[in-house]
Order: sequence, then structure tokens, then C-alpha cells
Amino acid sequence: MDNVLVIGSGFLGKNVVNEFKNNGIHVIGTNYNKNSKNEVYVDITNVDSITSCVKKYSPKIIINCAGNVNVDELENNEKLAFSINANGAENIAKVCKHNEIRLLHISSDAVFDGKQGMYVEEDIMNPINTYAKSKMLGERLISEILENYVIIRTNFYGFHSQNKFLFNWILSKLKNNE
Repeated sequence: MDNVLVIGSGFLGKNVVNEFKNNGIHVIGTNYNKNSKNEVYVDITNVDSITSCVKKYSPKIIINCAGNVNVDELENNEKLAFSINANGAENIAKVCKHNEIRLLHISSDAVFDGKQGMYVEEDIMNPINTYAKSKMLGERLISEILENYVIIRTNFYGFHSQNKFLFNWILSKLKNNE
């Protein structure tokens, strides 16, 4: 089986890596933390970092689970939102194109405003916050660079083994009457 490179070590990335490992698929997990013991360091804001990882592991498929999903933080920091969710996706797409790697990119249903519901691929995106705008731009950049890609727009919840972000966020909002 060919190597699969999973970029991102958050809730989704960790679960994708674990599921692949449990099913005998050769997978390489990545992490933005240089001190990670279980994953390979990759900085998606740096093309050379992605290129180095690709040269070392020669994946045939990259699954991009990386992204900053902290909507509140990103509303106050557009530069961070776009550097990770848009330019990071663009950098991955460039490396995929140069190395003829298929990309599966995880986006978000937040690229839609939610008014219609039951969206299909052809529906017009209408993001309502910085996070969603950065995800939409990431999708557009990928589609301009690559021909061989898949974008999955999803929404999910659950607990990351290292950080119960969603639970803590909800609890914080309730405590602050928001």
C-alpha cells in the first residue's frame, strides 16, 4: 500500500491516523509541534517544510486535516486565519502539484451561511465570518492549482484526547451568558 500523509494533528487528524493504522494502512501523521514524539513536524505555512516531508516519505495521497478552527480567535486575527486555512492549503496544493500527489482537503460547511441547508457542491458559498472566509479561499486556491483533488465540507464535534476544546468553549460561553 502506498504511503498516506495526514497533515494536522488535531481531533480529526489524530482520528484519521488512528483509523488508518487500525486498518493496516501505512500512514504518516504530522504535527506543528517540533517536539512531538509520535508525528513528523510540518509547518503548512512554509512550502519548504511540506516539501521536505514529502521528499522523505513519498506519499501518494495527502489528507489535509490542518487548520485553525477557533472561530472567536480568528475573528480577532485575520492574518492567522488566512495564513493557515488559506495559504497553508495553497502551499500543500503547490507541493501536491509539483510531486503529482492526490490531495484530499478537509474544509468546512461554514463556507455556507446556513440559511438554505442541505447544500450541494454547486451551491454558492456565502461565508459569514473570518474562519469561513479563510476556508473558502483555501478551497478556491486548491481548485486553481490542482486538477486531482477532493474537498470535503464537513462539520463535526467531539473531544480531542489532548484538548477538550469544544466542551471548554461551550462551558465558557455558558458561564459568560453568551
